[in-house]
Amino acid sequence: MNLRVLKDAVPIGLLDTLKGIDVPWYYRPGVVHYNNDPTEGPGPGVFVHRVLEKGEHLSSELLSILHRIAVAAIHASGEEAEEILVIRMVLTTKTNPPLINDAHIDRPEEGTRTGILYLEDSDGPTILYRNKADLREISSKYRGDFHSYMQDYVNHTELEVFRAVEPTFNTLVLFNSNTIHSASYPSKFKTRK
Repeated sequence: MNLRVLKDAVPIGLLDTLKGIDVPWYYRPGVVHYNNDPTEGPGPGVFVHRVLEKGEHLSSELLSILHRIAVAAIHASGEEAEEILVIRMVLTTKTNPPLINDAHIDRPEEGTRTGILYLEDSDGPTILYRNKADLREISSKYRGDFHSYMQDYVNHTELEVFRAVEPTFNTLVLFNSNTIHSASYPSKFKTRK
């Protein structure tokens, strides 16, 4: 898993450049199932602003600033990155009772890392689970259809929580991209981003 949690990860002046920017949020429905049970139907969605996806720049005025923030976060971690594959902003809104997104991984390949930088104090932790499956067998067993594998694995496996990281302003969470994890919706704060 190689989990690292870094506080004060990015210079505040760089984060201040985001203040006052009207982010165009796009609603993505039903990313969570109530009680983590797909038979109960989709729960609330999230708001997303995608900037960089699989190395391709998307049309966003925020690309320049978010790329600088991502580079600063990588630099603060002391890690090296050959390429940044994805940059996106995610905004979840308050739910009652608290909900946890469906567990997933970001990428199945070894050697890729996921970084989450919290832009505000909130509740609704990022939950990281211990991987019990041999992720190297996935591509042969599921012929590269990793999302089908994850859905099957999560629905039939009791996940063991490794750590829950509460969202705290300017905290960077780094972990291997093939780590099973999920985000939570805030229940005390209005938003989580």
